[in-house]
Amino acid sequence: MRVSLFLCFLIFYFGQVCTDILNETFFYPYQDVHRCTIRMIEDVPFKKIVYQVLENHFSFVKDQDDWVDSKLIFEIESKNGNTGVFFKHEGLTPEKECYPVCHEAWTGYIEGSLKDLITTGKGRPNPKQGGFNAELVNKWELDK
Repeated sequence: MRVSLFLCFLIFYFGQVCTDILNETFFYPYQDVHRCTIRMIEDVPFKKIVYQVLENHFSFVKDQDDWVDSKLIFEIESKNGNTGVFFKHEGLTPEKECYPVCHEAWTGYIEGSLKDLITTGKGRPNPKQGGFNAELVNKWELDK
């Protein structure tokens, strides 16, 4: 369940190919609402994958550094025959201007799409148009 699970989820989330190669970067765009450049900075086989946000732009916040240098951390832990997947967006705190939208987005992706991918083999891909991102844009009026 190593990189392939996370890579599948990240492809669903990011809507495009991301990287499973240490120190490689990829670019994520979602319309004019969100763009970022991300690098894989840590890979502990069967245990942990960490991505660092190098550059970020949100159309709906003044401080464009909200995600810069933050880390997307995925960890797998097995205990007593059960396996858990844990996610943390290190650096995303309630004080950040983007926090309410980002918290809702990550919660939806982790507790929805990633959970479905793990338990049923089918996640909910994030298309370039429509889907969960579009729901968030409409709800939070991010395209205004």
